[in-house]
Amino acid sequence: LPAGSVLDADALFWLAQGGALRERLPAGMILTPHLGEMARLTGRPVAVIEADRARAARELARELSAVVVLKGPCTLVAEPGGRTHVSPVVAPCLATGGSGDVLSGVLAALRAGGLSPLPSACLGVYWHGLAGKHLENEHPRRGALAREIADALPKVLKETSPC
Repeated sequence: LPAGSVLDADALFWLAQGGALRERLPAGMILTPHLGEMARLTGRPVAVIEADRARAARELARELSAVVVLKGPCTLVAEPGGRTHVSPVVAPCLATGGSGDVLSGVLAALRAGGLSPLPSACLGVYWHGLAGKHLENEHPRRGALAREIADALPKVLKETSPC
């Protein structure tokens, strides 16, 4: 795996299995687990992780020398050095299948554009959240489809761009 890659879903499943992949994981990766994936990665019950999400994210980030995006309410971005950033945007409509795939795509695009892992993770989480807020305004009280989130991103980028 190239350093700075984004790992989600099946990649996190295989990483949780341990072995050679975990041992050879290069520094600077971005991991995007939800609570269930975090439980598999750490070997801890979901309830333990929920009790202190920031600690769990920081510990995994330190252990793997990776940026960890722990998805959920108030998504967290943990650095290997121990700092944790909390998303200021909460959008419950993003708690749907496919939403994390869109987030991973945003993160990968930011990495491909030359941003380092931490700014990519923080900016990607923020934009993804803003897309969710945009969709909540359009469609209150329902989850967002992945394609709707992806379609909302250019609108959000245009609205938040200083140019």
